Formats: sequence, C-alpha cells, structure tokens
Amino acid sequence: MRASTTDVADVIVEVVSDDKTPSFFIAKTLRSIFGKTENDANQLSHAVQRHGKARLGPYLPSVAKTLCGAVQKYADAAGHPLRARIAPEDDALATPTRCSYCEREHAASRMMYAGRDSLICDACVLGCAQQLRTATPYRPHRHAHELLDWHYGGVPGADLVVVRRAFPWRMRVDLQRALEETMRECEASCHGVSWTDTHMELTAAMLLVERGNFARTLSPLQYEEIDVGGDAPVRCLLNALWLLRDGDTPITVLLTRRPRDETAGLTISIASPPGADSRAFADRLFARLVEAIEQAHSYRGKVLSLERETRFNGYAGGIAVHKLPSVARDAVVLPESTLQLLERNVVSFAAVRRRLIGLGQSGKKGLLFHGPPGTGKTHTVRWLAGCLPDHTTLLVAAQEICDIGEYFALARLLQPAIVVIEDADLIARERGRGGPGSEMLLNELMNEMDGLKPDAELFVILTTNRPQVLEAALAQRPGRIDQAIEFPLPDLADRRTLISLYRAELAAPDELIDAIARRTEGVSAAFMKELMRRIAQCVIERDDPSARGAIAEDIDRALGELALGRDGIGKGLLGIA
Repeated sequence: MRASTTDVADVIVEVVSDDKTPSFFIAKTLRSIFGKTENDANQLSHAVQRHGKARLGPYLPSVAKTLCGAVQKYADAAGHPLRARIAPEDDALATPTRCSYCEREHAASRMMYAGRDSLICDACVLGCAQQLRTATPYRPHRHAHELLDWHYGGVPGADLVVVRRAFPWRMRVDLQRALEETMRECEASCHGVSWTDTHMELTAAMLLVERGNFARTLSPLQYEEIDVGGDAPVRCLLNALWLLRDGDTPITVLLTRRPRDETAGLTISIASPPGADSRAFADRLFARLVEAIEQAHSYRGKVLSLERETRFNGYAGGIAVHKLPSVARDAVVLPESTLQLLERNVVSFAAVRRRLIGLGQSGKKGLLFHGPPGTGKTHTVRWLAGCLPDHTTLLVAAQEICDIGEYFALARLLQPAIVVIEDADLIARERGRGGPGSEMLLNELMNEMDGLKPDAELFVILTTNRPQVLEAALAQRPGRIDQAIEFPLPDLADRRTLISLYRAELAAPDELIDAIARRTEGVSAAFMKELMRRIAQCVIERDDPSARGAIAEDIDRALGELALGRDGIGKGLLGIA
C-alpha cells in the first residue's frame, strides 16, 4: 500500500509584546532563537514595542511550534513573560510574506519593514533612498561643510582621502576645458566657495573640517576672461567645488589657486572615501588633465608672449596671443642670397627635421639675425612664423628676459616652436660689459639652450643690432648659434622695391621712384617706410586737385623733415648708415 503525501502550509510566528519585557531582552531573544543579526533584532524589537507584535516567517508548522516553545523557555529562565505564538490561520493567510516592491520572500531578505498591509525589504529601502538622493540633489546649504556632509552621507571628514596636484597657472584655459568636460560627463554639480585670503591656499581639508566662525561660505561662481586669440574670450573659474558620484562612491573635486607668494599655479584636489574605485577615478582625471595641457589646443600654432598684469581691456594676464598680419615673401625685401639662407636654415630644415632626428641628428637650431636697426629682422620673423603654421612662436622682448626659463619651458611643451629673443645684446653681451644681473641672465640663457634635448623641435632666433658685443661663448659656439645671418642695408634695387611696396595706393611715376632711390643711399627699410608715409602726407596737405600723385616738391619736403644727413641722433633712429 503506497502512502499519500499531503502539502503542509507554512505558518507565521508572532512575537507578542506584554509591555513588561525590556527591549534589549526581546532583541536578545530574536538573536538567540531566530538567528537574527544585531541590527535586524533591534529593529524587530522596536516593532514589537510600537505595534504590539512582530511577525517572522513563514516556517513549517513543526519548526514554528519548536521556536515558540524555545521562546517561552528562554523567557521563563530570565524571568520575563515574553511569548511567541503561531498566528491564526486566517490572519496568517492575510499577512503578506513577500516584499510588495520586488516580491522577494521574507527568508531571502535581511530585514522586512512592515506597513499596514504590505512589506518592503531592506534592499528596496536602500534602492529608494538612492533614487531619492539622485532626484533631490541637495537642500539649500549656506556652508561648504554642510553640503559636503550631505554629499558623503555622514562619512566623517577624517575618514576621507584627499589627493592633489598642482598645474601651471598659464595653462589654465586648457586645464579648465578638460576639467569641465569631465565634470559634465559625470553629471557633477558645481558650486562656488568664498575665499579672499590671497596668501593662503584654500584646501579640501578646510572645507571638510572647519566649522563655526571658520566655516567656508558657498558663493556664486566667479570667472575671469582670458583672450586666446579666438572670436570671444574664454571664461575660467577662480575656484570651484564639484560634487559627483562614480558608481556608488561620493567624490568631490576642488579647483583653487595657489597663494601669491608661491609659484603661480592651480591646484586640483580630489576627496573621496578610501578604496580602489576612488583611486582609479583620480588617476583617470589627472591623466586627462595632463593630456589636455600637453596638447595645449588653446595656444598651439599661435604667436605668444608672456605677461603678468591684467590688460586694459580687462582680460586676465598670463599668455598674450598676438594677431600679426601675414607677410608674403615678396614683402621681405632682402638680398636673394639672404632669403635663400633663411629658407634653407628655417623652412627647409623644418620640413626634414623629423627625418634628421631619425638619423640621430639634432632637431634644434640656433640662429643669429644681426644688422643695423630697421633692416627687417623682426619683419622677417613674422614672415617665417607664417611659413611654419604648425609652429608656435614665442616673442621674448627685452623687458621679459627675466622669464627666459618659463619661455623655454613653454616652448618645450608647445613644440615644434620658435623662440625669438629680440635685442639679445642687452643680456648676451660679452662678460665684463654688464653687471652681475646680466651675467646671471646670460648664464640662464646658455643653460636653457644647452639643456634642450637633441630631439627638441625648436628654433631659437636671437636678433641684435650690435653683434660685436655678444658673448663669444654664445655667438661663436655651434650648438648654441648654428647660423649667423646678416641683414644689410638695402641697395639701390632693393630701395626701388621698398618704395613700390610702401607707397601702397600713392601714385608716383617711375622716374620719381628712381629719384627717391638714388637720394636715399645708406638708409634702412624702416626709413623708406617712414619716408613714403611723409610723402603721402605732403601730397594730402598740398591739396592740389590737379595733382594726381607725388611730385618732386613732396620728396624734397619729406627728406628735409627727416633731416637726412644733418642730425646724428636722427640718423641712428631712422637707420641711416
């Protein structure tokens, strides 16, 4: 005879409150008899005291009966009237045993929270809390520490890890562009922080731990505008605090400026709970910022100089971008041999530089442009810059020579580059001719030129009107100066070319052009340019409707005003030999 089996329905066990058993004993019973964790036992104990009972299960009837007996025995031994019972069948059937949100069984959850008619498991409670946190970014806060306390969910500031890096101040445009792009991708919220002490750096630790009168106040975001040569300036934050989450990890990123009495720079600080995930985020962010600075899209291929002060137009200082007019080869009036020497040593060299480096040759080149004032040295530099649009040109004026180290650092970053040091004789004069300050600058210049790596893609161009006073260790040593190029005063043919170039729209017959060229022997190109402007002014002032252009009287008057051959100082200023 085969035995038949009958399904046995599970039952619910109720722990019943008697208003006499203390809460700690109820929790102890739940841990000892039902195997609950300390946290779950405490929550169930509070539920017993609030609602008069707490439900556990479901269990097999035999198991439930054993548990109820064990509770009574355990309570009697301790002298407490606590009891457990099997819930009435009708009540048990009406009592939900699954999470009403995810339908997880009570036994599969660490904790079930009971409402009037339904249950919700601990996992769903945590999930809802996370959704609410995302849907409600933050309540208005006045101080930074309040905002950070909310963001980190009560994690003590002392338990966080802060990692920071300092970046060059002059590269803040590219740095901020990369930083803001990353923060947008992370859907980070951005906040301003009030900070007026220029002699102390704002740190993440200050925001986290300083309270009371020392608490840092949240403020509007503050920007400065920087000209990078585009149609509109770029706005850069003075300081900012970003809040974001990388997965489940709360992270803050702080942008601040270093104090005035330290090397100018920006500091990026990342604060997060310790762990591999937060460290990986910091590594990714710093790598992206370094890449943005190395690419330097804001300045690469432009004509630059360094500056320290805010300009009259209100733009912040740092790096000035110069918009130089393009110069065609026909506008560079020099002997053909000089032009060929320039093209071979600069344009042609740049074209084959990579192949030279591949053959183990040096990719850097030093050039010395020398000649009387006004012979076109600076003008030629502009032409060369236009011939090499992929090169960044750095113009070093005499008053900026104290920043020579920073110029070369920027050139190495932005290479291929051209470093132009004008009036080099002011610092590179022969030792003994200048003071100790000049010798220090000369040594720094030579050290920078010697320190360039062989594969550096740099041109270093020095211009001077007095090559004879240059230090021999600089001007006569290959590796520092590889080619000296003379810029002579224009001959008769070149003066004719200059007259045709600089007269622009001014009408002048060929015989008049020849007369001007013959009467201006020994003058510079700069003199010819000024002479043609004076002649044009004379034509306008003469106001003769019948005159269609310049006449001999205009030439006589212009040359007379320029005091040709009369004043030694005037001759020097105008480039007259």
